[in-house]
Amino acid sequence: RLLGIINEDISNIRDILKTVSLMKWPAARIREAVSGYGELWSTQILQQLLDGHDNKFMYLDARELIIIDEEAIYDGAVVWETCMDNLKNLYTTSTHIVMTGYVATNTQGCATTLQRDGSDYSAAILGRLLSSDSITIWTDVDGVLSADPRRVPHAQVLPEVSYSEAMELAYF
Repeated sequence: RLLGIINEDISNIRDILKTVSLMKWPAARIREAVSGYGELWSTQILQQLLDGHDNKFMYLDARELIIIDEEAIYDGAVVWETCMDNLKNLYTTSTHIVMTGYVATNTQGCATTLQRDGSDYSAAILGRLLSSDSITIWTDVDGVLSADPRRVPHAQVLPEVSYSEAMELAYF
């Protein structure tokens, strides 16, 4: 089943890229749509591996849940009311969620990404939508740093970060 989905997606990507090439369209929006496919595939594979035949793990495509307003500059551009409505329509509490990160849909219905650290941002959004007490993000650093340690050698671990600050950091 997954191989069929991936093959169909690859065929669609070829068609998209061929059209872009022939029409000489700007690539920014297309890049947003195409760059999320790896996330979609890896999440579906993980969900299948975790689930087996128990149906306790639900694959959730964040593009169906997370709607962002790319023109907004406050509150991380998330359209919270729409996201909450989407969650109510997609999720049942009897299953565990295996959700894509990094990808979303904009208010015009186009696939987009949440850019750098978008998967962390997706986790924060889902945590808020589920009214979670906490979220855990496994990463290759010891906490939230003051800067990107690959660019700033003396970046420091921040001892405390508010929810709003974490959302803003994840967004940018």
